[in-house]
Amino acid sequence: MAEQEKFSIARAAASLPTLPPPDPIRGPDLHQAQFGNCTVSLLSDGSMSLPFRALAPAAPQDALATLCGLRAAPELAAGEMSHTLIRTSDDLILIDTGAGPGWQSGTGRLRKHMQLLQMDPNAITKVVLTHLHPDHVWGTLDPAGGLVFPNAIYSVGRTERDFWGAPDLADRLSQIARPAVDGAQSVLRAIGDRLQTVRDGDEIAPGVTVLETPGHTPGHISILLNDGDGLIVTGDALVHDIVSFAKPDWAFGFDMDPDTAIRSRRRLLDLATRRGHAMAGYHWNWPGIGYVDQDKDGYRLIRRQ
Repeated sequence: MAEQEKFSIARAAASLPTLPPPDPIRGPDLHQAQFGNCTVSLLSDGSMSLPFRALAPAAPQDALATLCGLRAAPELAAGEMSHTLIRTSDDLILIDTGAGPGWQSGTGRLRKHMQLLQMDPNAITKVVLTHLHPDHVWGTLDPAGGLVFPNAIYSVGRTERDFWGAPDLADRLSQIARPAVDGAQSVLRAIGDRLQTVRDGDEIAPGVTVLETPGHTPGHISILLNDGDGLIVTGDALVHDIVSFAKPDWAFGFDMDPDTAIRSRRRLLDLATRRGHAMAGYHWNWPGIGYVDQDKDGYRLIRRQ
């Protein structure tokens, strides 16, 4: 039986909320970089665990472990939850809202970390949701069901909104997916008329544009900051800071359409290398930002200090 057939995506996804947190869990760290006239801050929602096999279920696991610098494949891998915050002349733009308190025990800390860093959630003017998976959007709502970022306009890909917002979606997917569907639809309802849908090339703000990068989910988007060197905020289009670069054609276990996800991943890597843009990733090792270099048959991330 092939490795991908042995790996049950549905079963692995269902296990995510119950997995033990990695040690240590990321605290209220802050990393800042300047891109032209824009200040980019990286701050954390905590740290998560996922099955190591999910990084590339079709790849030989010994080869995957070696690529990651390990002697043997562990059961679990750790992932950061790093949010990009872009300050332009007129806006404060947050990319994704985190997992909130209802997901893994090591996540859902963005709001607390912002308070410790003396950042006011009310000051966020725009929120971009790269996609509607729980670890990226369940932090949209507070325990009472109100918006954590009440003054923001929220942007999500039109295809993503249409997919997760479909009334019959829960009936069409596995029962295991119902919590994710219910959570996404609760977020969409709560945002209400503060939601705008976007497509490839649309502007979030002057110099901040949408890149459609489907595959991980049907309407996944990334963000391009066109100032200074330029920055691509990848969301989950490149989920791992070693594997997604060195082996961009290795499918990630939680990509809903692996072939489309591979094309999106290669599009971003090509764009970054041609233009010299930096890249930021949600689950990459802290601080989750760097430049891309071609390396043999793949790429590698050179971390920005």
